[in-house]
Amino acid sequence: MDKKEFKYEIGGKTYIQRPLVLGQIRQLTAVLRETPVSIFLDEMEMARLLINNAGLAIAVVITEEGTKPQDKDVEQLAKDLEFTMDAETMAQVVQDFFVCNPVVSIYGRVSEMVKAIQTIPAAGSTRPVSSSPEETSQGATGSSGGSPQESASPGSNTAPGT
Repeated sequence: MDKKEFKYEIGGKTYIQRPLVLGQIRQLTAVLRETPVSIFLDEMEMARLLINNAGLAIAVVITEEGTKPQDKDVEQLAKDLEFTMDAETMAQVVQDFFVCNPVVSIYGRVSEMVKAIQTIPAAGSTRPVSSSPEETSQGATGSSGGSPQESASPGSNTAPGT
């Protein structure tokens, strides 16, 4: 998978946008916490939400060249961006955000993981959960799987306890 990376010149400095790392996702979630966000928002609706929180949101998603995301002062960067970033660059950052972070694709992967987790056997179970009952051959008897069945005595036509 090739990593997407975008560069911006803002206020005489170069900033980079890459796919979000977990810490940035947490930071962006905190910025947008007061705003109702759905993963099904289109780009225009997400852009509107970001404009309302533009300084902080963009400060989370871009990082000054040569700086690690965890080393930046998001609050200070947001203040700096307020009067150095023009509207066109802001729009480009938002557009690039969706290229770097395909929200619908990420949601789809998480949904697949949840479905996979639901098929994992429950604790103590020796087999995965199945939606259809197991077949039992005509000559076999069912078992709860807890302990092996006793074998019939030689020459007997019936199993013990019957």
